[in-house]
Amino acid sequence: MNKLILSKEFLRMQRLAGIITESQFKNMKEAIVNTVSDNLSDIFDEKTKKLKPEVKNNIIKGLNIIKKQFPDLKIIDHFIVGAAVTYQYEDGSDIDTTVVLDPTVTKEKSKEVDKWIELNLDGKLKHNARPYQFKVGFNGRNKTDNVDAAYDDIKDTWIKQPNAEKAKQMYQNKIGDLNSKENVLYTQLEKTVQPSLKTLYTALSSIKEAETKTDVAKGKTDIASLIKSAYARYKDGIKSLRGKAYDAPPESGYVSQNWGKGNVIYKMFDREGYNIAYGIMKDMVENNKFNDPTQLKTLKDALVNVINDEIGYTP
Repeated sequence: MNKLILSKEFLRMQRLAGIITESQFKNMKEAIVNTVSDNLSDIFDEKTKKLKPEVKNNIIKGLNIIKKQFPDLKIIDHFIVGAAVTYQYEDGSDIDTTVVLDPTVTKEKSKEVDKWIELNLDGKLKHNARPYQFKVGFNGRNKTDNVDAAYDDIKDTWIKQPNAEKAKQMYQNKIGDLNSKENVLYTQLEKTVQPSLKTLYTALSSIKEAETKTDVAKGKTDIASLIKSAYARYKDGIKSLRGKAYDAPPESGYVSQNWGKGNVIYKMFDREGYNIAYGIMKDMVENNKFNDPTQLKTLKDALVNVINDEIGYTP
């Protein structure tokens, strides 16, 4: 079993156990680091190239569930984005539905709805192995710089149509070319973060099985410090680099902000399994959860997949 499969299976188990969120699970299936197919995904009919009726029906079903939970919520539009409407997908890539809210909806309400969807709806509906995801927001179909493709499931038309040949070109330039600036910087960053992760893993491995949280808490100052330090490297380096990709318009020759250098590198780390460990660290740092034996073990298990990772990204 290769590293990618190990990482995904580990992630699924942690999601089911409630240790990581649906959104953290979703990150492992982002599109741009996937190799490019010659065909659209299985949500489209092979002959007509249109969305399958059952896919449309499940989207409407999901929207009705949201409306029932929030009857006063003003939804003005919706459409599909993400891997499943591009040529870069996997069997389990999500069917991402963007739910556009009326501008009069408050940001606080939007966050409330988004959180409820993540906890109660995302992943509950599926097409084959593909879970449906619903994301509320205020950016409509006229603002698609952050997606590679967008599809109108009501009119059965493309809002932003993908191109397989263009995708192959972008993939080769950014990911397939081992001398690309993305691959070079990824290698440099990987060399930077590996030592802190190995040190943390060694420290976690020295902790014996404890019977109570109090037992685990003894002498935990060093562990907490190591976790904070490792996470800071990620937050201030890898994560901040990703943000810069979405602060700028799409690079010349690329179809969306997804292909910005920082996001490509972030997705490389994601695909190699690093972001599983960093996601667990984030929860521990933000919620001061350094004394939970289960979470410490989960972090140690996640680190197993990356501490001996070969330096450099392997497509």
